[in-house]
Amino acid sequence: MGWRWRSRVNGGDRRLPLALRISATTGLSTLQFQSLSVSPFNVNVLQGGTQDNGTWQTPGNPVKWENTMIGDGGQSGFDVALPAFRFHTFFNATPDVNFSNGDIADWNWIGDPIYGTESQSFYVPIISDPLVSGSMYVGTGHVWRTKTWGMGTMSLAELRQHCTGISTRPATSACSAWCQAPPIGSPPHPACPTSKWPA
Repeated sequence: MGWRWRSRVNGGDRRLPLALRISATTGLSTLQFQSLSVSPFNVNVLQGGTQDNGTWQTPGNPVKWENTMIGDGGQSGFDVALPAFRFHTFFNATPDVNFSNGDIADWNWIGDPIYGTESQSFYVPIISDPLVSGSMYVGTGHVWRTKTWGMGTMSLAELRQHCTGISTRPATSACSAWCQAPPIGSPPHPACPTSKWPA
């Protein structure tokens, strides 16, 4: 059974593709997407999490889905200015970022200090800012924000060297730059790094 999903984009309705018309005969009968995200550059490129079955992405083909990360598949998203950027979560506040179109070999952990520090849902709400590149928000016991794709002051090379996974990072490296978001109208937290282009 097919269905349509409508989204309000740039002030007007825009019909999204029927890429999710999945039945028991089209090859994804055992997967249940718990969330989906749509690329701001191509509405046919979708990414989504499937509990216990990883994160999947379609490159624009409604019948071809590629597994881009294993384990629990939670929330996912894109960046408004970097077409190759992706993020996903496993469960709780466990975000990884990727600057290579979701290549499974290039996911980098950015969960410090938000993972396990306060009460959080099994699938936390997490989004990329739809207007400001590099900014992301996650909701746990507080709203947290990063303005650097979670990299802080690290370069992309440093992130890839030190933060390729929870088990591979040295104890001295903080793999993330999340600050509690200030109340509306308040100045930003002085310790929150500002956005920089990944290099």
